Amino acid sequence: KFFVKTVAWSLIGTKDWKTSEQLKEASVADHVSKEFPPTYITDGNAYSFQEQGQALENRLTELKVPVQSLFYTDTKKEITHEYQFDYTLKESQNCYQQTLDFVNKYK
Repeated sequence: KFFVKTVAWSLIGTKDWKTSEQLKEASVADHVSKEFPPTYITDGNAYSFQEQGQALENRLTELKVPVQSLFYTDTKKEITHEYQFDYTLKESQNCYQQTLDFVNKYK
């Protein structure tokens, strides 16, 4: 939590960043439109932004924007943010294949 608080404070510019107008502006989910491109979203379940990713997925679905996601909400295994870059993990390999399939579908 210290890391997130420190980074948010430095980026937003105020210690009370949780209630700032700038934070509201930073939400992608609050600013997308039906013209948003097809989107693939993934995140781990530890030190991650899974809730924000799911909010974006839900908003894109409401707008009928093609969206595919890969989240690890139903596993007890700790899968950290940016897990997809550690190719020793089967989850990373799965993500890589899904990403390729997604890109090939929408290229």
